[in-house]
Amino acid sequence: MKSLLRSVTLATAFTVLAGCTTVDRGPAYGHEKEFRRQVADSEPVRDFGYKILSITFSEDFRKARLALAEPRDAGVRQVVLEDDGFRRYTATNWVLVDSISPMKAHVMSIAVSFSDK
Repeated sequence: MKSLLRSVTLATAFTVLAGCTTVDRGPAYGHEKEFRRQVADSEPVRDFGYKILSITFSEDFRKARLALAEPRDAGVRQVVLEDDGFRRYTATNWVLVDSISPMKAHVMSIAVSFSDK
């Protein structure tokens, strides 16, 4: 009887501890289609001809890695967007150099945001 009571107590304690832990995930969790839609509507894709090859998320959805095909088959650019803690993902530290006029460079910005729901 004591071993059964001990087993039940241990199982209950484990369930309570395991049930109380929550995984803190980024705002894109469960909203991957909306994330892709916003990236597709961003300046690099919309105005400069980049194409989305893939979007992968970190395990906790705090970072997203974009693989973008550069215009005119110039290669593939990988960009990491990070959750800033305000339900937005941003990547602003990459520069596009126009291959037609190399002296013309654009600081590119991609921002994806989610409203509080």
